[in-house]
Amino acid sequence: MKLVLSILVGVLVSAALIIIVAGWWVSQPIFDEVMDGDLINQAEIAPQETAVTFARTLQGEVILVTATTSAGIEGQVVPGRDGVEVFNQIGFAGVELLRQDTISIKPSKFTWRQLGIPIETTYPHIAAGTNFRAHAEEVGMEDGEPFLFPKLSPATSWNAPVAQGTRLDYEVELCAVTLDNHTISKPSKLGYVLCGDFTERWALITQIDLDLPMGTTGFPEGKGGPTRLPIGPLLVIPKDADAFYRDLELSLYVNGGLRQRDKAGLMIWSPSEIVNKAINGCKVNYYHAKETLNLTSCEAVPAKTLILTGTPEGVGFHLVNLWSSAFYLNPGDEVVGVATYLGVTRNIIEDSKN
Repeated sequence: MKLVLSILVGVLVSAALIIIVAGWWVSQPIFDEVMDGDLINQAEIAPQETAVTFARTLQGEVILVTATTSAGIEGQVVPGRDGVEVFNQIGFAGVELLRQDTISIKPSKFTWRQLGIPIETTYPHIAAGTNFRAHAEEVGMEDGEPFLFPKLSPATSWNAPVAQGTRLDYEVELCAVTLDNHTISKPSKLGYVLCGDFTERWALITQIDLDLPMGTTGFPEGKGGPTRLPIGPLLVIPKDADAFYRDLELSLYVNGGLRQRDKAGLMIWSPSEIVNKAINGCKVNYYHAKETLNLTSCEAVPAKTLILTGTPEGVGFHLVNLWSSAFYLNPGDEVVGVATYLGVTRNIIEDSKN
């Protein structure tokens, strides 16, 4: 009997050690690189011949951005609620006239800290899961195709704090923005912003029902909630949205160490495909807090809806490290996301009890 107990204890100890080592191993960063200075001061805007860039102050002033400075942006304050409204009224031709009119509309300088959410977003948002092949493989979903789910979080500013979770994970994402109501017969033009997609992995895993279509359960809970969606300070509206996003590079740092980096062009479904799939799947039921909801209206995806297009590999989540919160984000951690021409998100994780 004692021998059997000794063998059993040995097996349990060995299994525990294997799980501990495996959890530590898969949690190691895939990049050996650290952040070089304050990335927000290195931000650049898109070439003006290919795109228009807007920002908005914390007080709601809309800025047509014409340049970056060592500490912020330079631009012209223009009337309107946000860059989408301004662009829809005057288009690229009107923007060019504003750029040339530096007499009646004098350029001003703004620090990054003066900037808030660049658009008045429409809630809820639409998100694509496992839309980068390497990310699908790292989370064990390489055999499936991307899927959609509602992102049930209000947008917050690029430097807003993020509340701690039980197993809080990070993702950097390119977000498309519908400039008009989008239908299959009349597609909307798209703009782009940088998004941080924070996930409560414990809620996602414990609430998911694998007998139902992927994304319809677990993801609304795990991906939703206050503070889980900071967006960058710049809205970029390109002349060719499908060509523009492909060369944009997405990166994310945790406490200065690089965790994610890849080109947006590697996504499986393009932003325009995601919007079309959302409206085609408008009758699919999603489940959140014992309620049923749909991804979007069957009539149209509303203007100013954020479309989260997926994340590159390098996230914190793996099934073998879910047992310990040490492998996830904790109070005091700093998460910095950056994307070409879209600025930076910089968020500190705060104790949820605060």
